[in-house]
Amino acid sequence: MRYNRTVLSCQRLASLIRKDLMVILRSRGMVANFFLPILLVAGILPLLVFAGSGVLIGAPGTVGQWIVTFIERLPRSITQEVASLSYQQQVYYVTAVYYFAPFFLLKPASIGIALSGTAIVGEKSGRTLETLLMSPVSDAELLLSKVVCCSIPGTLATWVGFFIYSIVINVVTGPVMNGTWFPVPLWFVLIFLLVPLLSLLVASLTLAFSLKLRHPGDATQLGNLILFPLIALFFSQAFGWLHFDLTFITVTGAVLIVLNLVLFAAALRVFNRKRLAESGF
Repeated sequence: MRYNRTVLSCQRLASLIRKDLMVILRSRGMVANFFLPILLVAGILPLLVFAGSGVLIGAPGTVGQWIVTFIERLPRSITQEVASLSYQQQVYYVTAVYYFAPFFLLKPASIGIALSGTAIVGEKSGRTLETLLMSPVSDAELLLSKVVCCSIPGTLATWVGFFIYSIVINVVTGPVMNGTWFPVPLWFVLIFLLVPLLSLLVASLTLAFSLKLRHPGDATQLGNLILFPLIALFFSQAFGWLHFDLTFITVTGAVLIVLNLVLFAAALRVFNRKRLAESGF
C-alpha cells in the first residue's frame, strides 16, 4: 500500500489526537504526576518565597536580602518600570513577574519528554502499532498527532497552574499592591505562546530521537538533556544575567516556531513505517 506522506486531514488528525488523549486520561497516576508538581510551584512555593522575603512576616530574612540583590541587578528598563513603587511593592512585583517565570517552562517540557519518549512504544506494547501503521493515515498525520497529543497535557497543566498562581499572587500581594494586579501582559505571552511552543518542541525532538534510536528509553534520556538549558535559564535569571522581559519572550517564541517546523520536518524524514512495524523494542 502506498501512502501520501505529507497529506493532512483535520478530521483524521483530530481523531488520532482524541484517541491518544483518552489513553493518557485513563491513567489517574499519570494525570496526578502532571498536575501535583505544577500545583506545588504555582501555589505553595510562592507563599514560601514571599514569607521568606520578610515582607509578610516583617523580618529581613535571607531570601529578602537575595531579592534586594536581584532587584539591583535588573536592567534599566525594568527598574524604571518599578521605580514608582514602594520597596514592598517592588519585591512583590519583581518576584511574581520575573523570578517565577522560568518555573513555568520546566514542567511542560518534562511532561512532553516523558510522553513523547514512550508514544510509539505505547502503541507497540498495546499491540495497536501495526494496525495504526496499516491504516490510511499519512506519515505527517501520524507524527503530528503524536507531537500535539504529547504537548497538550503539559500545556494544560501549566495553564491550570497559571490560574492558581494568579489567584495566590493577588491574594497575597493585593493589600500591598492596592488590589488585583496580576497577571501582567508579559505573562499572557509567556503562558499562551511560549509554553505551547516549548511543549511542541520537546515533543518533536524526543519523538525524533525515539524514531532513530534502537532502544526507546534512550530517547527519553536524550530528551531530558533539553531540561538543562531551561535550568540554565532559571539560574541566569536568578543571578541577574538574563531577564524574561517581553523582548526576550517574543524573540524566543519566534525562534521556537522555526525550530518546531525544522524538527517536525526532520522527524518526518526519519519516519519509516516498515522499520517500526518490524522493530521489536
